[in-house]
Amino acid sequence: MNCQDLKGNHHGSIRKGIAMLNEQELLIALGIAIEDESFNIDSSTEMTENWDSLGQLAILATLAKNTEGKSDEIEEIPKTQSAKELIEILRKNGLIE
Repeated sequence: MNCQDLKGNHHGSIRKGIAMLNEQELLIALGIAIEDESFNIDSSTEMTENWDSLGQLAILATLAKNTEGKSDEIEEIPKTQSAKELIEILRKNGLIE
């Protein structure tokens, strides 16, 4: 799957009226948000140049858009500094497959 797949088609499942992304789709969306094609599960604020304060805002906005605002209710998310941690928090809260 590439960025064009995500932009043109949504392959996630539907739960309670919210289309849920799977892990790979979310990583692609976040990579697009911060303009980093190499963004992956091992990306972090320390290792990803574009994941600065503006990148963090882009990530938060992307999450809010893809979860219909549900991610805004999770206090840990703005403090997250790695993709792996972000995925774990979203999965724990039922927002990602």
